[in-house]
Amino acid sequence: MKNTLYSWLVVIVVAASSWACNAAYATDDKLVSLELKDIDVKSAIESLFRNTRKNFAIEPDVVGTIPSMSIKDVRFDIALKSLTKTANLVYRIDNDIYLISKRPVLAPQTAVENAAVDIVNDDVTEAIAIDVILSAFYADS
Repeated sequence: MKNTLYSWLVVIVVAASSWACNAAYATDDKLVSLELKDIDVKSAIESLFRNTRKNFAIEPDVVGTIPSMSIKDVRFDIALKSLTKTANLVYRIDNDIYLISKRPVLAPQTAVENAAVDIVNDDVTEAIAIDVILSAFYADS
């Protein structure tokens, strides 16, 4: 009888921990919605991160206003990318902390380099395309 009680206790603990892990995972997949109008960009960022259990830091030089933005039922990463792009900001993740700062100013010299800068600013993961564009441009020179 005592062994049966311990067995059931182990089953309950395992089931509860499994449920807790699933609940934590579901938080990461939660869809977000934002309705912003004439709001300070720092307040907009704080609104996005509210109730996400994600850590973030906003650089002191981040300033500006979001004139109007409506995001409905999108993943958090898409909402953050849209918000930062609208406010001319960038973010990076360092040790599970989202660091939000002003978009760096790059000084392109040619139209091709301009296109390369746009690619970098839109999505850092597409930076490899810069090399392809510049190689094609300078190969023709």
